[in-house]
Amino acid sequence: MTELGQLIDKYTVRYERNYPHPVQRVWKALTTGSSMDAWMMPDNEIDARLGGTFVMSFAQEDPFTGKISAFKEDELVQYDFDNGEMMRFEIEPSSDGTKLVFTHVIVESVINEMAPPGGEDIPWQPGLMTGWHLMFDTLGGFLDGDPAVTAEAVVQRNLDLQAAFDGNSDSPAALEMRELTERYAKALGVTLPA
Repeated sequence: MTELGQLIDKYTVRYERNYPHPVQRVWKALTTGSSMDAWMMPDNEIDARLGGTFVMSFAQEDPFTGKISAFKEDELVQYDFDNGEMMRFEIEPSSDGTKLVFTHVIVESVINEMAPPGGEDIPWQPGLMTGWHLMFDTLGGFLDGDPAVTAEAVVQRNLDLQAAFDGNSDSPAALEMRELTERYAKALGVTLPA
């Protein structure tokens, strides 16, 4: 099983992954809307350049918008959201392909929106961390050329994740997601709703 993402501080989480693919292939997956549609969110528009704008959406929600504040082709892209959040993808060649380091910084206003039941001040809820974990698993499938990795599958993955977190599904995918969410809950020291 893939290593869990790490909570760096109250507002910051980091994931590290290695993909057996060239840097250029991984870079394209991190900086083009059509690629990100298939593995991250199902509706993305990206002007991939320093100062370029972006729109990212789960389709049924209000979009996330912002600007690219750091951009070094085949090495680094940082998405700064209008709400103050930040996502940073850093890649470099590794002995077996490409190493990816992803950092996401969340902001207080988002913490307040995402407070789990009981009102605990834990912005990185187990379900949210599971969501990122699954996105990076999906990125691996996308890079491998898996034809099942599509924007429609991303929407279903997110629905399955919510059903798993809510305990409303016994499908194999939902049970697997629930198990992963429980691993994150244990790592974060929180109790999931029954």
